[in-house]
Amino acid sequence: MADPQDMVRLASEKLRLWGLSQAQIDRILEEGKADHRMLITAPIGGVVTEQFVVQGQYVEEGGDMFSVVDLDHVWIKAQVYADQVALVRVGQAV
Repeated sequence: MADPQDMVRLASEKLRLWGLSQAQIDRILEEGKADHRMLITAPIGGVVTEQFVVQGQYVEEGGDMFSVVDLDHVWIKAQVYADQVALVRVGQAV
């Protein structure tokens, strides 16, 4: 029979790999049970540009829920008049 401590450790590791914070895992261990709903935070910051699910929807493993982009730095393609080229710099705020 498996060691109960090993089972707890493996379950905790699986929850961590699913994206739960250590605080969430600790709360589950303290309460001895998990809620049927869990807050999952994005591993990156950014702006949600598309939403592929609605609240309460079942999500398949590996399925996309949102499209998130970082808009701190963006590439632009622009046409610049020849006499204004000197005004354009890499990294310039627009």
